[in-house]
Amino acid sequence: MKKFFLLTVMPVLITFSASVLAVDSRLHEILRAGELRVATTGDLDPLSLFNPTREYYRGFDIDLVRELADDLEVKLTLVPAHWSGMMEGVKQGRYDLTTSAIINMERAKWVGFSDSYLSVVTVPVILEENKKKFPNWSSLNRQGVDIVVTQGGVFEHRARTYFPDADIDPVQRPDDDYMKVIWGQSDVYLTSNLEALSLRSRFPNLQVVENGIPEQVNRLAMMMPQDDQVWINYINHWLRLKQEEGFIDQLKQRWMPE
Repeated sequence: MKKFFLLTVMPVLITFSASVLAVDSRLHEILRAGELRVATTGDLDPLSLFNPTREYYRGFDIDLVRELADDLEVKLTLVPAHWSGMMEGVKQGRYDLTTSAIINMERAKWVGFSDSYLSVVTVPVILEENKKKFPNWSSLNRQGVDIVVTQGGVFEHRARTYFPDADIDPVQRPDDDYMKVIWGQSDVYLTSNLEALSLRSRFPNLQVVENGIPEQVNRLAMMMPQDDQVWINYINHWLRLKQEEGFIDQLKQRWMPE
C-alpha cells in the first residue's frame, strides 16, 4: 500500500512543484504585469548614458533592453540606480534585471548573471598634458596621485587593487568622475576602454595610459535575481538568439565603431 501511495502521489507532487516554480518565475510576473523594470545608472557611455536636459537614456544597453521589452510585448521602465545600491536592488526585487555590469565572484555570491555578451578592459584616463608625468601604470601607483572612480562599481575595486598606494576618490553623481580630471581636480579617471574611447572623441585633451596594462578579463552581463533559473534561462536563450540573428553585432557597430 505504501509503495502504491508513493508511486501514485510522487509524480503529482513533482508536477505540482514544477508548476509552482514556473508560475512564480519573474518571467511570468512580467508578462502578467505588462512591464519590464530595468535598473540602469546612466553614467557609462556608450552603454547607458542619461541626458539630463532632455531626460532620456541612450546607448547600447538601452537599445538592448528596449528590444527585450518589445519581444516580451511589455512596457519598458528604466529605473535610475547607483552602482553602490544596484546589487541590493536586485536582491530585494526592486527591478527585474540591470543593464550591463561586470561579472565578478563577489557579486555572484548574491545575484545571478546572464551570459556575457560584451567584454571591456580597465584603463586609466589622464590629461594629455600629464602624459610625461604618468607614462605607465606603475607611475600612477604612488602617494599623492588622485584617482577618481565611480563609487560602488567594479572600477573602484580595480583601483584599490591596482593602485594601493594612490589616493582613491569614489564619487557617485554621474559626470563628477571624469570631469574632475578635466577640471584638474583629479589626476586619473579609471574606467572601461569603451567609455574612454567615447570620452576621447568628446574631449581631445584626454589620453589613455596604455603602457603596463595588466592582463584582465572584464565580462559584461545583466544582473538578475539569483534564485529564478526560469528567468535566467529565458534571458540567456534570448541573448543567444539575438546574437545568431546579428542584432547584438548591429548594436556594437552602432555604438562602438572601431
